[in-house]
Amino acid sequence: MSKKCYFNPFSSLAGDYTEVFEEKMVHFICVSREEVFY
Repeated sequence: MSKKCYFNPFSSLAGDYTEVFEEKMVHFICVSREEVFY
């Protein structure tokens, strides 16, 4: 399963966000707008 790239400022999975940010911060931004969960 590929690691999903999404920005989760409200989630405690800051580690995942950090890894994605390092790889492609633009990607996480795009996905963030598409997949926004509260």
